[in-house]
Amino acid sequence: MDDRAVSFRKTTEIIASGGSVEILGEHGVGKSHLVHQIVEHFRNLTWRVIEVRGIYAYRTTPFACLSLAGVETVPSGRGFSVGAVVSELAALLGDDDALLVLEDADFIDDASWGALSAVCSRKRIPTIVSRLPGSSRHRVGNQLEGLSIAPGFGVRLGPLGFDELAAVIERATGHPMHPSTTSSVFAESGGNVGLALTMVRAAIHDGKMQLDRGSWVASGTFWSNALIPYVDALLAELTDEQWDALEILALLGIVELDTLVEFTGHEVPTQLEDLALIGLYPSAGRLLVTVQPPLLVDFFRQRPAAARRHKLSKMLEAHLGGDTAKAIPFHLPELTATPDAPFVRLVHEHLRNRMLVAQSEWSRSPSRTTLANLIEISVSAGATQEELEELFDLAAGLPTEASEAIMVRWVLLQVDHWLFISREFDRALTTLVEESGRFPRLGPLLNVRAFEVQGALLPQADPDLLPDPKDTRLDVRVRVAVHEALGAHLLRDGNPDAARAHYAAAESIDVRPPSIERTGFVIMTEYFGGHPELARTYTEQGLAAARESFDNLAIRGFCYMSALIDILDGRYWRAEESIRLALSLGEPIRQPPFVHLSLIVMGAVLAAVRGDLRTAQLLQAQYEALPVPDSLLPGGTRGWASAHITAASGDAAAGADLAEAGGDELWARGSKLNAGLTYLTALDLDPTAERLDRLRERLMSLASEYFARRLELFESIVAGAAGKAAATGTQLAAGGFYGDALTAYRVAQNLAEEAGDAAQAAAHKQQYDELRAELPREEFGDIHAENLGSQLTAREQEITRLVLAGATNQQIADRLVLSVRTIESHMHRIMKKTGVRKRGDLASVVNLPG
Repeated sequence: MDDRAVSFRKTTEIIASGGSVEILGEHGVGKSHLVHQIVEHFRNLTWRVIEVRGIYAYRTTPFACLSLAGVETVPSGRGFSVGAVVSELAALLGDDDALLVLEDADFIDDASWGALSAVCSRKRIPTIVSRLPGSSRHRVGNQLEGLSIAPGFGVRLGPLGFDELAAVIERATGHPMHPSTTSSVFAESGGNVGLALTMVRAAIHDGKMQLDRGSWVASGTFWSNALIPYVDALLAELTDEQWDALEILALLGIVELDTLVEFTGHEVPTQLEDLALIGLYPSAGRLLVTVQPPLLVDFFRQRPAAARRHKLSKMLEAHLGGDTAKAIPFHLPELTATPDAPFVRLVHEHLRNRMLVAQSEWSRSPSRTTLANLIEISVSAGATQEELEELFDLAAGLPTEASEAIMVRWVLLQVDHWLFISREFDRALTTLVEESGRFPRLGPLLNVRAFEVQGALLPQADPDLLPDPKDTRLDVRVRVAVHEALGAHLLRDGNPDAARAHYAAAESIDVRPPSIERTGFVIMTEYFGGHPELARTYTEQGLAAARESFDNLAIRGFCYMSALIDILDGRYWRAEESIRLALSLGEPIRQPPFVHLSLIVMGAVLAAVRGDLRTAQLLQAQYEALPVPDSLLPGGTRGWASAHITAASGDAAAGADLAEAGGDELWARGSKLNAGLTYLTALDLDPTAERLDRLRERLMSLASEYFARRLELFESIVAGAAGKAAATGTQLAAGGFYGDALTAYRVAQNLAEEAGDAAQAAAHKQQYDELRAELPREEFGDIHAENLGSQLTAREQEITRLVLAGATNQQIADRLVLSVRTIESHMHRIMKKTGVRKRGDLASVVNLPG
């Protein structure tokens, strides 16, 4: 249930019990929509509802708000008394089942407030107060005391998240938006639903957003003069100093808070933060400040006030040209790291600035170096194939440069374009081999790349392409590249210990920070080599550094690694957050390679495991439509997700067959590590002796602690050996594989119960409980139980859904026209599959498709 649904439910419960509610939020976050839902709810219950709305233009006109609310004693020209107004209000509200709604309470005139206070002093009336937060509106808080109400519940509406905003826009327009357009709307609107809908409708009206194969796709900026009334309302109460500060931020883009304080003083930024018109974000020891919602930047930049901007620029230069060392240091507050629209805008702004710099450098000094920089940034910014090929064509008029490093870099850049964008695989391989002989010192780098490409496309790469990395006569860059290529090859082959040796050798040769690709391989090497805690640490550190630098490629790469490890651990909530952050940055995601496919596949796996079959199938349609092949690395295999989706549809055995077939295909392609993971999925979904016999030899051939322990667990399940399962759980916990250890203890408990050994079952449950108590809350879930929750048959899902709704066995039997004994038999299988002992525990381990 989303936050607004929770707010609606709690608000109606409190009002029904005689309490009152205060709803706070900025313009456009949905206060009016929530109030309307609540009012309609109680009107349908035949309550009397009096709605009084504050209007900014009439805030100083006595009794204006009550007059507009329909109080008849107010508007006539004949004499009237305040007592008459109060009496009419009291009569309108009655004595029972009445609701008073004060919407936009900030702007209710004082005379109307007085009459409302008098009525509330006579009788205690459930009241909804809707207002803007903070700022100079403290008078509203004092007036609430005069109303003699004590709000029983406070609702603070904020921006919507990426997925929620996309769903609202789809409902409003009748069509989904392309993910890249959703990202732009999300970033520009700051998640403000009112502004986002206004932007989208204006863009559709202006022809800037059009339907393309059933999805809305935008072109160009979202700014439109149609948005001016909305922005004017948002900024209506700003002082001159606050307005100047926002306009300065619009001119500067992203600045440190101390820079803004130097120009405005300390009070104005505090006021703007209170009004939710700026956001503060820590980055590498600094505190950055940016305008929010970000569309305000376009508003200020589009204003035709050139003279005013010139004046502000001169004032800014005067302030920043002085001594800024005297600025008071700002202590960083505790800020959450959750992805949100302003952060996405910062990433977009950072990329835009890099693009402007690269374009400027290319224009000022055309060369292969400056052109390569421009192409690399254009790829990360999502340039089309045609746009990139136009850039490559510009090299035809450039002289060949003497530097081997520049020319080899250029060849590698072209090859990557053919591999990942134009998909000319043969051309890429041929060019690498042919061009390598042209460069005596760095030519072997092209052979190394050819080896890597062969490993991705062919069952076996040619080892003769690689020189000896121990040859100290080779260029350092070549030796490092060979070690990295061999490490990746050995990891894919299921030998993480041997891979680790090559990565350690690469690090000893070149101590500079490694690339995202090498770091990703090192993380997987540590995880599958039996060092999951180290892998988690590297991932968290890398993602934190990427966020601080606003590097969109690094953020996506580390989000992929984080999501993969969290799914393997069973930390599904964390995995969903990583995927959401990466996808909110927009599409297409071509770099790092295969990351976008992996994010969609992993999202589908998570949805299937959670029981959200509709979402899983929507994501399945997306990954099936992507033109890239399956990745040979974990997380990017379509069959992995399709197996889970089939199991979630009610046929676990068929899902396991899909996974096993996918594993066979990966094994034939030389990706044994990924094949092993897919085989484990098959056994998770259908742990039978026959399937284990078919897969045992291949799983045993993988030189990995992770696979050895997981294989032991399945051996225990097939043999019905509770003690062996528990011993495996202890080994897994000692190795840091906490999610799988929880699974092992749960399996041991279930096996002991099936054997009728209550004492042993209790001992294994205690092992489970003790480990679970040591782990972070909401992390390291019981993977086995949650996976098995998606194995329920269609009938079992139907019965489980009724159980979750509170129905008894007899009521379920009556509803489904079955015998109670049949229902009891189904319940026994459901509880056995999900690993719960009481029907009340089902809600904690299984979510069913809607």
